[in-house]
Amino acid sequence: MEKGDEDWNEFNDINKLIIRSPLRTEYRIAFPHLYNNRPRKVRLCIYHTPMVMYIKTEDPDLPAFYYDPLIHPITSANKERREKKVYDEDDDDDWILPDGVEPFLKDTQLYTDTTAAGISLLFAPRPFNMRSGRMRRSEDIPLVSEWYKEHCPPSYPVKVRVSYQKLLKCFVLNELHHRPPKAQKKKHLFRSLQATKFFQTTELDWVEAGLQVCRQG
Repeated sequence: MEKGDEDWNEFNDINKLIIRSPLRTEYRIAFPHLYNNRPRKVRLCIYHTPMVMYIKTEDPDLPAFYYDPLIHPITSANKERREKKVYDEDDDDDWILPDGVEPFLKDTQLYTDTTAAGISLLFAPRPFNMRSGRMRRSEDIPLVSEWYKEHCPPSYPVKVRVSYQKLLKCFVLNELHHRPPKAQKKKHLFRSLQATKFFQTTELDWVEAGLQVCRQG
């Protein structure tokens, strides 16, 4: 029997996995058990998060919810043909809603004058999107870091795109090497001083303490 007629050989063996494309680092991180040799003590991270569909508006006069031209419209030609075919097959029965039926939230406004500002504040860079927390100086807040985390427009020069890539690689490297701070024990100054032989504690009356302060000057 020739090798080409065999059911399983070294080229179509089901137990073998042949990867012809070069392995990228993000592949090894996202799928450690597939693209690494004998991984040990590996915890799988979150693979996918919902895509942010927020588009920053530059014109303050635009409404809070509008159709941005950056989103490519879906042609409705095929949809109209499909709907016409469905309607032709069905019976044309006139059905009317009963009296008193109204849609939900009919009297509620879709947005107000502060809705657009609230949405922009929600997607603002940290810590501006937080209502409370640790206060920070304005010069310590990295406002530019949100720029290179987004896709660089292809119309930019090559040197700008390379800078985007280098900054993003540096950010990823810092996030991988970041470790949570260790918990520090709370130190009590009076207890630590009391444990030594140079300091002693006593109880004094307010009048006696005032006299001692006046005598010592």
